[in-house]
Formats: sequence, C-alpha cells, structure tokens
Amino acid sequence: MPESDYKYHVGQMVNLLSRRVAPAIVRSSSKDARHDSPFQVTRIMPTEGDGVQYRIKNALTGQERAVHESEINSIEA
Repeated sequence: MPESDYKYHVGQMVNLLSRRVAPAIVRSSSKDARHDSPFQVTRIMPTEGDGVQYRIKNALTGQERAVHESEINSIEA
C-alpha cells in the first residue's frame, strides 16, 4: 500500500481514542492527564491481517506504542 493511501502521515499529531491500550495511564489522576496529551505519528507500520497500524509517541512522556488506525484521530489545527 503506497504511503499516500494512509489516513495519517509521519509527523502528524493525533489523539489516542482507545484507552484499553494504556491501562496504567487511565489509572493516572485527572491532574496528570497523560492520556489526553497529543501523540505524534513516528512510523507507518506494514499492513497485516489487522489492517493499518501506526507507531505513535506521546508528546508529554515520550512513551511509544503501536495502534490501529481506528484508535487515533487527527488533531485539527
């Protein structure tokens, strides 16, 4: 799949929608809203059986994770 066919691109800022991938972050206090901080797409991963996946990095903590396209949405400028 050509990179232009992906919904998000490397460097784009996104929000994480799914909290199931980050249970430790969900348990954090409301003052420490790390799950609400933006993430940056760092890599488009090869498409496999589960569909399109991206590697994203938390802008606040630097923590990285892999997510499905359905678990993120674009941050509108």
